[in-house]
Amino acid sequence: MSSRSQLFTTAGSIIFSVPAGVSSVLVTMQGGGGGGGSGAGSPTFCGGGGGGAGEYLKRAPLAVTSGGTVSGTVGAGGGGSANATSIGSQGGSTTFGPYTVTGGWQGVSVQHAIPPHPGSGNGAGAYGGGLIITALGAIGAGFGGDGTTAHAGYENSALEGNGYFGGSSGGGGGQFSDGAAGATCENIAGGAKGASSGQGAGGGGGGSLNGAGGKGGDQGAVGGNAVGAGAGGGGSGTGQAGNGGDGFVYVEWIAP
Repeated sequence: MSSRSQLFTTAGSIIFSVPAGVSSVLVTMQGGGGGGGSGAGSPTFCGGGGGGAGEYLKRAPLAVTSGGTVSGTVGAGGGGSANATSIGSQGGSTTFGPYTVTGGWQGVSVQHAIPPHPGSGNGAGAYGGGLIITALGAIGAGFGGDGTTAHAGYENSALEGNGYFGGSSGGGGGQFSDGAAGATCENIAGGAKGASSGQGAGGGGGGSLNGAGGKGGDQGAVGGNAVGAGAGGGGSGTGQAGNGGDGFVYVEWIAP
C-alpha cells in the first residue's frame, strides 16, 4: 500500500476519478483569493486595501465509491479593481462533493462604496473567506486590517472548527499614517500594512496555504498579483490593483 494524491489548480469544473479499491479520501481545498482595491493620489493620497484569502478546509475525510467519480469546482481568483472609483471582485467558491469553501473578499478602493466585509476606513483590507453558517456550525474568517489606523485585523478563531478555517485577511492601505496589517488565520500571515510617507501605499493581500498574497503597491504604483493559490491580491498605491489567486483542491488516498 502506498500514498497517492492529485492536485487541481485550474479554475473551473473538475472531476476526480476514484481509483479501483479506494473507499475513502482526504480533501484539502481553498477558495479563490479576493482582488485588491485601488488607491489614489491627490487629493486622497491613500493606498487601496489588500484582498482576503479564501476560506480553506484541511484533510477532511470523504467516503467515495471505487471506480466512481467526484465532481467539484476550483474557484477563480477575484480581479483587482482598475482604479479608485471601481471595485474588484470576490474570489470564487471551491467545491468538492459535499464540501464548499468560500472565496476571499475584495479590498476597498478609496473612492468607491465599501464592500460587505472590510475593516474600517478608506483603503481597508478585506476579510478572508468564511463568515458563513452551515450545518457544521459557524465558519470563521480573518478580519480585515483597518486603513489609516493603528488597529490590526484580528482572527475570530472561536468561530472556526470542523476542519474549516477562515482565510487570512488583506492589509489596510496607508494614507498620512500607516495602515494596519491583516489578520492571521492558523498562523498563515495576513496582508502587510500599507506604509505612508505623505502618500499612501497599498495593503498586501492575505496569504494562503500555498503562498503569499500580492504585494501592496508602493506610492503611485500598481498592486501585485497573488503568489499563492487562494491568496489575496495586493492593493495599489494608485491604478490597477492585484488579482487574487485561483483556489485549489488536493485529494489524498491510500492505494491498495
